Amino acid sequence: MAARHLPGCALLLLLAGAAHGDAVEVHHHSKWLVADGTISRTLVADPDRWIRDRESFIRKAGGGHLPVVYKLDEDFVVAARTRRSIAVVDDCGDALCGVATDELRDAWELADLRALFAPRDAPLLDREAIAAAKGGRWEGEDVRAIASDIAKSGISLDPTDRLAYVPVAANVGPPLRRPGPPERRSYVIHGATMSVVNRPEHHLIADGSRLELQRLRDLGFDTIALVPYAGQRGFAGSEIQRFDRFPGGETDLSMKLAAARAHRLGMRVLLKPHIWPGRGGDPTQIEPADWTAWFASYERYLVHEALLARAIGAEWLCIGTELSRTESRPEWRRLITVVRTLYHGRITYAANFDAFERTPFWPELDAVGVDAYFPLSANPRASDDELRAGAAKVVQRLDAVAARTGRNVLLTEVGYPSTAAPWIEPWVEKRGATPAPNDQARAFDAMLSAIARSRRIAGFVVWKYESDPDLVDVSGYLPKAKPAEQIIRKYLH
Repeated sequence: MAARHLPGCALLLLLAGAAHGDAVEVHHHSKWLVADGTISRTLVADPDRWIRDRESFIRKAGGGHLPVVYKLDEDFVVAARTRRSIAVVDDCGDALCGVATDELRDAWELADLRALFAPRDAPLLDREAIAAAKGGRWEGEDVRAIASDIAKSGISLDPTDRLAYVPVAANVGPPLRRPGPPERRSYVIHGATMSVVNRPEHHLIADGSRLELQRLRDLGFDTIALVPYAGQRGFAGSEIQRFDRFPGGETDLSMKLAAARAHRLGMRVLLKPHIWPGRGGDPTQIEPADWTAWFASYERYLVHEALLARAIGAEWLCIGTELSRTESRPEWRRLITVVRTLYHGRITYAANFDAFERTPFWPELDAVGVDAYFPLSANPRASDDELRAGAAKVVQRLDAVAARTGRNVLLTEVGYPSTAAPWIEPWVEKRGATPAPNDQARAFDAMLSAIARSRRIAGFVVWKYESDPDLVDVSGYLPKAKPAEQIIRKYLH
């Protein structure tokens, strides 16, 4: 980017404390770097050092358009509201607009290189490719390794997909020698889904989600599941659109931030893409009129999510959620091969509880994934013994599939709404019904105790928590501040 030149500008650095001591005003002018705005101490512990590091990086990069000009926002919520931003660093006229943060350092280094060396009139993704080629890295990894894997996958390159297009367009030559396969130690997952509340102030980009992640870690959860949604028009539709085009959606930025915060707490990450078809959002009913077109569109979606899982360092990737009527299609074999080429962590698939025994491709994955909304009893007044017996029968079915496929089971969702007798139809959330939190707790206790006795179930992910730590949900799935959470806690240690 060609930033305006400020001849004879002396070095000026002013870091003034904000009214409440949680942010500082920054005015830094030199021949290398001009930075003005506000930095939150929540995101940057030492703003003075952050500025020095940025200037040092720009000096070492050598030459280019100088100075690089920054306009800094205080936090991600401010950026989302004022610029409708869904990135850490955007172009802002002759400047870079962005949120100073220690959490996603690579994003700033890429933006510095883009501002220094890329032509201002080039398309954004081409400018990012020039920056990636100059720095040799993309999303925290050698750009040559990513480009090589994309080429090996045989996919048709989507020129609008940043994660796929940029490393290929960087075109910097053959990759370095690839490291050996990642270590695949066996471990049990005690996970929680963190859903996005689709308002910037309550979103994963807000500081509140950091507090909720810490609370979940303190409870004993060791894994966070993140759900990047996409949609299609009706069950017969064939065009899938990601819900990441506006700041309140499940953006790549929000997934990166949540993953970075979870990893900082020593937690693992499961990325779990999910299609929302409208009409109640039931993906089990998706049956496209044009299978070829649907799978082509789904492949574009899944390629993006596989590259996103790679970029955020997710330990697990779920390649689909409850797509029951698609599972017998031969196209899944190609999708699995493509994902294995692009993403080197563990993969699973989240089958619906009523279809997992028929899913044909379990031996090609690392775990049998099941969204476990199994009925435990048809009796609205079921005793604890009846619920335990029902849960034991469920686990017998899960163990049988594990034995047949040679893959352990991961319950990718397990949850019960806090209404009367949720064990009858755990998949039904009755908004406005009379709360019955003790029934929710009893259902969890029966199911989790049965899971704990199985040697073939590798863990569970509770459905669901929210990015807003202040959200109250008296009759829904959220177990927070209910007896169910204390029951769950018993099985996290």
